[in-house]
Amino acid sequence: MELVKPDAAYRDSFLEGLLEFQADGMDDYLSYERVKQDFPGYVKRLIKSGKPFFLPPGQSPYHLYWLVDGDEYVGRLSLRTKNTRDVMSYLGHIGYAIRPGRRGRGCGTEILRLGLINARKMGFERVLLTCADFNEASRRVIVKNGGVYENSVPDPQGIVRERYWIEL
Repeated sequence: MELVKPDAAYRDSFLEGLLEFQADGMDDYLSYERVKQDFPGYVKRLIKSGKPFFLPPGQSPYHLYWLVDGDEYVGRLSLRTKNTRDVMSYLGHIGYAIRPGRRGRGCGTEILRLGLINARKMGFERVLLTCADFNEASRRVIVKNGGVYENSVPDPQGIVRERYWIEL
């Protein structure tokens, strides 16, 4: 498995993953039909979305990666590069999601491991990761990658987020 920049070559697998995410209650903001109709345009917008000049005030620029296994889209990882209030409070530097059909097979551990390598290459000495207090799988992934619990805080929706630091 490897982290890659979003690429239209993964169209079919990404669309399958999107349907899995939506069936699981995630990514409801994306229109499957719209993404399917203009996948190259969608990928282009994804790549642009991480550039600082496209972001609303207070939002951290980020690098977006897809975890792929051969020609299969497995998940996504965002590496936020600016220590905004939201990043340092409840978002964390790294966020990730694994498509439901690939969960429970070590993909979460692998995507975070690869993301930590990229963070180190970018000059981070340590990163903050968070997970909802009810997300046992994400907690295990973070701890397995060296996460040390600091505290818990509510996010703007009232969900309690556990905060973990990983030294690089």
